[in-house]
Formats: sequence, C-alpha cells, structure tokens
Amino acid sequence: LTRPADMFIIGLKIGFGIDRDRIFLKNVELHLQESPMRLSRFHTMIDSMIQEVFFMNEVVTFLQANPVQYLATVGRDGRAKCRPFMFAGALDGKLWFCTNTTKDVYRDMQVNPYVELSVSSADYAWLRLSGEAVFSDSMAAKELCLQNPIVRSQYGDASNPIFTVFWLRDARAVI
Repeated sequence: LTRPADMFIIGLKIGFGIDRDRIFLKNVELHLQESPMRLSRFHTMIDSMIQEVFFMNEVVTFLQANPVQYLATVGRDGRAKCRPFMFAGALDGKLWFCTNTTKDVYRDMQVNPYVELSVSSADYAWLRLSGEAVFSDSMAAKELCLQNPIVRSQYGDASNPIFTVFWLRDARAVI
C-alpha cells in the first residue's frame, strides 16, 4: 500500500471480530486528505477502537460465565415481558441468541425488535445489554447455538424449521 506524498491519513477504520476464544482483525480502512491529521486525534481513535474490542470481549466473558439471563421485550399487548434466556456466543463480531418461531417472544420481537437483557453474577456484578434483534438464517450461528446441549435437545439440528437465531444490532452494554 502506498499513498501519494502530498496525502495524509485523516481517518482509520479498523474492523475487529470476536469468536469464542480470539479477537481478530477483519479489515482496515484509511481515509486520506491533503492536510496532515493531528497525531493526538489519531491516537485517540486507535485507543477508542481498542477499548471497544476489549469491552465486547468483557461482555462475552460475563455472559458466558453467567449462563441464565433475562430478556425483556415489549409484548404485542404493549406490556413488558421478561423471560429467561441464554447467550449462545459471539460470531463475526455479533452477539447471538436463539429461539423458535412458535414462541410469543419471537412474535413479540417481530413487532418490536428492541430488547434488553439483564444478568447478574453470584458476587452481585451485573450486566445490561440492549439492542435491536435481527433474525438471520445463518447456519454458522445456528451451529454455534447447537453447541449447547439444551438447545440441541430442543431442536435437533440446524435445519429444524422452527429453530431461528438472532443477533443484536447497535448493542449497548453496561457492566
């Protein structure tokens, strides 16, 4: 990669991914312009991206360590609903969950996809995670979910027509 001598980097976008046991670099995007960028701004951008990756890893670790969470939705009747749920794992930088298409929770999320998940640990640490549920036909995500014996006993395999997976878009967490 080369750049013209009169061009300076003004922005850098780095895409990270998180799987079960690793954080990896997905892509790097440079934005150039004709005047120099302040080095402090560049360092701030890099620091922010690194903190975001480590925070997501902390969220994944907390969810895996505390396997029963509570998912809040808005029911089709307009009232709050809260159910026990289980985090399946991280794949391609997304936090994945599963359910089935015959459940009220699925139908509720079809009408209003905004959800919040809450969980606490045995030592009273807690996490709140919110975002927009985005349903997917990802076979890789279904296979990730099926690694849980409880899920496998309910759905058998990834081709089960009522078995569905979702991830959280614009996920925000507070630990």
